Amino acid sequence: MKSLSLLVRGSVLFAFSAAVALLAAGCQASPDDFCNKMCDCSVACDDKALQECVDYFEKYQKVAQDVGCGSEFQAALNCAANGECTAKEYTTDCEEESAAFSACEQKANGGG
Repeated sequence: MKSLSLLVRGSVLFAFSAAVALLAAGCQASPDDFCNKMCDCSVACDDKALQECVDYFEKYQKVAQDVGCGSEFQAALNCAANGECTAKEYTTDCEEESAAFSACEQKANGGG
């Protein structure tokens, strides 16, 4: 199970580091939306791994909001939730959103 947790975290970090604008019709993705889609792509994902993913991103979303990066986090999450499952690998094209979120985090942490 530890490797699954690392897989989820690795995939999550990849999705955000690889982390398009808002979802169709201006809908906002939730951590649940993103984690369900990513988990559906993994043959190794179970209910526990799914819940760990949702919990992680709900906490991260709150932290991002608390430091003034809520809109950047949401844009990256919306993008990541629009990823694709190819050959049982979840991929995204979210470099711009990820960079904006990272820049906001760095600024909030006094790094820029």
